[in-house]
Amino acid sequence: MTVLDTRSQSTIVGTIAAGIQSRLTSVFLNFAKGKVLRALAETYAGNGLWLQKENLQIAMLTRLATSYGSDIDTFIADFPLSGVTRLGAQAATGLCTFSRYTAGPTIAYVPVGGTVRTTDGSQTFQVYADATNPAYVATYVNTDGSLGAYAIAAQVNSVTAPVIGATAGSSGQPGSNGNVGASTIGLISSTMPGVDTVTNPAAFTNGFDVESDASVMARFALAVAGRGGGTIAAIQSAVANLKVGMTSVVLPNSDINGNFTPGVVSVIVDDGSGNISAALLAAAQTAVYSVIAEGIRPGIYAAALLPINVVMQITTAAGYVHQNVVAQVSAALALYLNGLGQGATVGYFELSTVACNVSGVAGIVPTSYTLNGGTSDITGTAQNTPKANNLVIS
Repeated sequence: MTVLDTRSQSTIVGTIAAGIQSRLTSVFLNFAKGKVLRALAETYAGNGLWLQKENLQIAMLTRLATSYGSDIDTFIADFPLSGVTRLGAQAATGLCTFSRYTAGPTIAYVPVGGTVRTTDGSQTFQVYADATNPAYVATYVNTDGSLGAYAIAAQVNSVTAPVIGATAGSSGQPGSNGNVGASTIGLISSTMPGVDTVTNPAAFTNGFDVESDASVMARFALAVAGRGGGTIAAIQSAVANLKVGMTSVVLPNSDINGNFTPGVVSVIVDDGSGNISAALLAAAQTAVYSVIAEGIRPGIYAAALLPINVVMQITTAAGYVHQNVVAQVSAALALYLNGLGQGATVGYFELSTVACNVSGVAGIVPTSYTLNGGTSDITGTAQNTPKANNLVIS
């Protein structure tokens, strides 16, 4: 981003004084506070600051590179053919396991609209309807009169139901998008008769805050680069415009495995989760077909989740509680892995560095540390998105 040269009032006053004094070598002028010359210089400086502010405002309104916030939105609104608008926040979704202590002879229900929270109470999630879930009963009437619930069958202990974050990052608070680690949801915060416990077996990673200024500007540049259609930039722009967090890898004249295939373009897409929905994949297919060149055979595929398993034994520095440091290392590794993105390589030594950067870690026992059962990097491919799966830290 271009950095504009600006000056403060004191700098402008000093420049005026130096300029006048340099032209009168035989006379020393008094620019002390309260003197007439100082007052005149400050008057000119005030006018200069006003003109400087006007120029900055014009730059903000007329150049995307110097804009921020709502000025970016109004700038790109002047170019509707780009198809770019700031993408809204997205709440994380995932699966929770609802259980009861005893598998009784009666059926218990997890109502649609029921709420659960993380064990620290900081984030709330709501059960939503999924007709494809075999346990979903669309006609069940809940205590509040609403319809839909997930049944814990007789003589069965638990059921798995989908939940979504109550907020989608619109508050602007870090973490309000609902991305949480595995086993961090543990409180039932609404009425669920016969249901005793809840947990999330896997981390939630597909939540995003409102798109950042940098991301909007990058997508706008990509849209301009691909405006003619039929180019890699055009394909990537069409996919990126679907929702915040969307990425794509384009393989021209290649099948999905990288084999040379003239006339074929393979596009592998992901929404940051490694588990893109069928509806979003269909939307990506439509977007790619809208910009693909005539005669080209496109194939649009979803990136697959690449589970990352880490076994690591750490030693703790004096003065630290070992189990607390273990929890912090696990959280740091999960945050790092879940933020790598599509096609990223997971470095064996990079993970050890992440762990060692946690306060209280004195070292790692070399013979205990494995990454997916081995001691080498896991090379990323366009077909995969790495995510933390099982982190065994001791």
